[in-house]
Amino acid sequence: MNNNFLKIGFLLVACFVSSSYASAMDVNLSDIDQTSRFYKSVSVFVTEGIIEGYDDGTFKADNQINRAEALKIILEAFKLENNPQAELTFSDVSNEAWFAEYVAVGLNEGIIKGYNDGTFKPGNQVNFVEALKMGLEAKGIDTTGLEFNSFHSGLNGGEWFAGLMSYGYEKNLFELEKDGTIAPGKPMTRGEFTELIYRVRDLPSNGNFDISYNWRKHSGRTAVESKIPVEWKSFDFGGNGILVGNENEEGADKIDFLDRAVDESRAVMYISSINEDLSADNYFLEVKGVLGEGWSFYEEAKLDGKLLIATNLQAGEMRLFYWVNSGKVLLGEAVFEADSEKKMDFEKIYRKMFRLVVASDSPGVASIQERLNEVRSNILVEGNGMNTIDLFVDKAIIHTDVVGVGTGPIDYYYIPVIEHTLKYEREADVILDIMGGETFDF
Repeated sequence: MNNNFLKIGFLLVACFVSSSYASAMDVNLSDIDQTSRFYKSVSVFVTEGIIEGYDDGTFKADNQINRAEALKIILEAFKLENNPQAELTFSDVSNEAWFAEYVAVGLNEGIIKGYNDGTFKPGNQVNFVEALKMGLEAKGIDTTGLEFNSFHSGLNGGEWFAGLMSYGYEKNLFELEKDGTIAPGKPMTRGEFTELIYRVRDLPSNGNFDISYNWRKHSGRTAVESKIPVEWKSFDFGGNGILVGNENEEGADKIDFLDRAVDESRAVMYISSINEDLSADNYFLEVKGVLGEGWSFYEEAKLDGKLLIATNLQAGEMRLFYWVNSGKVLLGEAVFEADSEKKMDFEKIYRKMFRLVVASDSPGVASIQERLNEVRSNILVEGNGMNTIDLFVDKAIIHTDVVGVGTGPIDYYYIPVIEHTLKYEREADVILDIMGGETFDF
């Protein structure tokens, strides 16, 4: 196999593509929509009556949460609120307080305990590791015997919460901070707390939490279909595949896939042709031989093909090879910041995203050359100009002529993906001419 086969060669045009996201329910909160990573967890808990918004119709996900509010959410989420048997002895919790019954239940269930000075401090902020511990204990998990796994250089095995953090990360209950650090003492916001408790509650008894539970599905403008995190952006390049990038990216409209800017990650997936005589196993053997040392491999049989995922954490790279049938393969490549421990999160995301990707049976758009041919066949065909121009989402008007005698305004559309300009007359809805490059000098 030629080494060049493993390199991505394409004309990249960063154009927004449509995407769909199927929500489980509709929540009438003005600051929580389907693009929020908290949308699913907040939607479920609001629907179940566990949490509610403010009088102004907002949720205020960034507001911090205190111990009394957090305890109420946990007990109601796990349906433990009907067991107030413990006697309240905290000096700062009166029997008349709205949260008094929740404190009694929390004590009886062993989920909370007071401070050495005999107080509960209901108004104190809840930090991450406290929230994780309370959630796991409400779930019925023994938090005292959790094994420490040194998954992060910032986690000391001598800390009381080391086993908690190891377990939580392994089970996908949380992600690292954006800079790749861990933050056990970070005060929790309403959104973060709701998300964490939702994940703990829905953690399967045997297995990990599915991180793709709230991802959105790519809607099929391209030859590739997958699901990506709701806050990530997706782009189309010529109908043959998709490019995605995480929320920290800047200048995404002029993106260079191979540019490893700090705190950014990229993934691209597209269809390619291979030797028709190669079986999946032999093809994968060639791939492994080309990649060489430093790569780990994951293989999975799928209903319509076979999947190989290659990972090189030291280099910050991941590759996808999805053998669909003889002569056809779906390729993918991802890059991420290798020097940050955030790469572990990216590995989880890309593994899941690559496992969900499939070749689309109905791409919904022709190849670049086919669309260019469509343009040429519709020159001077009245009534079909804009439909033809709409084959390209990256179109942009670069100039408009004033109204001429017997004609309407004339627009000049430059289309980067085909590197041509179309001369379009609005009144007759007709493409008058096509010329290479970005120009209105017809």
